[in-house]
Amino acid sequence: MQLDQIVGTWQLKQISDIHSNGVRKPRDYKTIGKLVYTPSNEVFLAMGYLKPSGYESNFYSGKFSVNFDSSKIQHTVEISSNKERIGKVLERTFRFSENQLVITGKNEAGNEVELVWQSN
Repeated sequence: MQLDQIVGTWQLKQISDIHSNGVRKPRDYKTIGKLVYTPSNEVFLAMGYLKPSGYESNFYSGKFSVNFDSSKIQHTVEISSNKERIGKVLERTFRFSENQLVITGKNEAGNEVELVWQSN
C-alpha cells in the first residue's frame, strides 16, 4: 500500500456504532461528512448530524501519519470544534474495501465507531 491510496477527498457513506458483541448498528439519523488527506500529510474532517434533537457539527484539521504495516492512521489535531481534541493524537484502524476507506476508532465516550468513506 502507498500514501496515494489515502490522499484525496472522501465522502461519508455510513457511520455505525460497534457494540461489545461485535454487532454493527448504523446510525438512525442523517450524517454527512467530508474527509480530505493531502500529499503534504494534512487532514481535514467535517461532519454534520441531523438528529431529532437538532443539528450538530464536528470538524478538525491537523497532520496525519500512516503505518501501512499495522493498518493504523494517526490524526494530530491542530484546530477543532472541540477544544478538548486540540493537541491530541487520534489513532484509528483503517482498511480499504474496493473504492472505500473504512476507518474504525473510539469516540469521546470510548465507544467503537466505524466510518465508511467513498472516494470522490
